[in-house]
Amino acid sequence: MATLLLAVSLPLLAGLRFDHRDVALSVVGVSVAVLTGLREFYRWDEVGSRLRRTENALSDALLRWELAVSDGAPAVDPEQGPRACYAATEELLTAVRAIRDAQAAS
Repeated sequence: MATLLLAVSLPLLAGLRFDHRDVALSVVGVSVAVLTGLREFYRWDEVGSRLRRTENALSDALLRWELAVSDGAPAVDPEQGPRACYAATEELLTAVRAIRDAQAAS
């Protein structure tokens, strides 16, 4: 947003007459260039979006695991409860690995 405002102000500053106009134009121009370069280098908007998607996917996987564990806990057969929890945990770990790998690849 700051880059856009500075870039839009350049023609306005160029048309005005005031002391140190050349310095002001230079400072604004360099600021636009630096901010644009930083944005291109770091891609903050894309990184933030990717992190939100990853967080949502991890939260979803955790909620599915909690649901599966709570369903498996009151099992009638005492051996089935731990097996269900173990299977749910394996699914969670597989999902987390897939989410992590997808985020690293993007």
